[in-house]
This record gives sequence, C-alpha cells and structure tokens, in this order.
Amino acid sequence: MEKTALTKRDLALVGESFLFRGTGDEFIDGAIGDPRCVVESFQKGQIIYDLRDYRRDIGLILDGRVQVTKFPPDGGNFLMNTLVPGSLFGAAAAFCDEREYVTRLTAVKNARIMFFPQDLLSDLMRREFAVAENYIRFLSDRIRFLNNKIGGLLINGAGSTLRHWLVNNAAEGEGKLYVDVGVSMSALAGMLNIGRASLYRSIEELEREGLIKRDGRRIYILKPENLFPERE
Repeated sequence: MEKTALTKRDLALVGESFLFRGTGDEFIDGAIGDPRCVVESFQKGQIIYDLRDYRRDIGLILDGRVQVTKFPPDGGNFLMNTLVPGSLFGAAAAFCDEREYVTRLTAVKNARIMFFPQDLLSDLMRREFAVAENYIRFLSDRIRFLNNKIGGLLINGAGSTLRHWLVNNAAEGEGKLYVDVGVSMSALAGMLNIGRASLYRSIEELEREGLIKRDGRRIYILKPENLFPERE
C-alpha cells in the first residue's frame, strides 16, 4: 500500500474505526503500514463481494458508498444496508470456513476501501488484546442488528415495513438523519416485498405526518422517535 495514497481524512477514519479503539497511534501506524494492508478502488456499479467471490478480510470504506443486498431463495433481492465512509464489512466472514458469502456488496458510488486480511488481523489481535475485544463487541452488535432485521421481515403492512427499513438504514451527516435509497421506487418496493403503489402511499403518508422529507433519492428522517408511535 502506498503511504502517499492516504489522506488525513483516511487516517482519521482508520483511527476512529471500532477495530482500533483503545490502541495507540504507533500501533495503528504499524497496522496500516504492514504490506498486507492494501487500499483498492472500485467504480460505481462494481461488485466488491459476491456469493462466491470474496476475500477473508475486513474492509474499511474510506470513500464512496456501498450497498449490501441479500438474495432470498425465491428470487429478487432485499436491501440490507448502505455503507458509508467509516463503515466496516466482512467481520463475520474473516474467520469463517464457509465457501459462500452471505450478501452482495456493490459500489453505488466510486469507492476506496482499505482491506485487513485474516492473517494480519490475527497478528494484530495477538499483539494488542483490545483489537480482539473490539472485534467480539462488533460481532455482538451485528447479531442484535440482524435480529432487528428479522423482526422487520415479520412486520405486517407496507407502512410498518417502510418505517422499519428507514430506521435500520439511516445514516447521520451534518446533524441530520437520512437514507440514501440508491435505487428506483420500483426496485425498493421489490426489495421490501411490497407493492409499488403501497410504497408510494406509505411514503406520502409519512410526509403528511411530517416524519420524513424526500429530496431526490434521499429521504430525511425528521422525527425518528415517532416512526413507531405504537411502541411508546
């Protein structure tokens, strides 16, 4: 990896990532300076990980946006998440012996990604136990996240499905919560397994209630605490 390819922003994202919490600058410099740690670029629309084409690495997004989709047995696809700079992926597969990856990762905007391969991760964990603790904590959080996803699949009704998807895919920037849809409304309806007309009605209803605001393919969440009023 060329050191000149890293910007101050890149270094800040690495230092703020879950993997290096509780470690020092010297340790982080050694990790990203290791020749096994590489940075690769992906063009918009390029598949990064797929069912049978992936690596046992943890990837840290430095630039761009990556969409995570799942492919149910009955066909179609389901939008799981949208990853932004600072997000990590691949933790569940880094030390797994399965031959297939569970989702497809696609660059929906030109992306730069830093990869930490399995053997480097093992060395880092041996040298600094905080890395192992951070890794375990991250996997525990992912289990909770996936349980919430399962709960969303069990929800009845287009409105509730949309609300659950918005909450679980929200990102934060400049003090605002938003979801970058990244696909057409027809595609989103297919991902959520609801009718397109029902999706439009649900979005319009949330707009009338003042809970969301659409801006192109970005949806701003204005009152996240009110998306599930029946749970209060």
